[in-house]
Amino acid sequence: MARVAGSPRRFKGTANVVVGRRSSSTFTGDIDTPLLDKRPNPPAKELRVNMLQPDDVTDCVMLAVNLPERVVVEELVVRPRG
Repeated sequence: MARVAGSPRRFKGTANVVVGRRSSSTFTGDIDTPLLDKRPNPPAKELRVNMLQPDDVTDCVMLAVNLPERVVVEELVVRPRG
């Protein structure tokens, strides 16, 4: 089973995933979630269209988690294109 820990550092978003003896850090750009509405100046809807979606990040993390035990993805950098 995977264990995920978030970290509010200077990156837009980070998460560390630990599976068995493997560990992977994921660094993301902005993700279009309701959390953005809590910002002092939430991004406009037009900007959110180009942001990462939660499923985009989930798919990337699950790729790293589901790889064979002999493989480790130490870091994932996931950014919106463009």
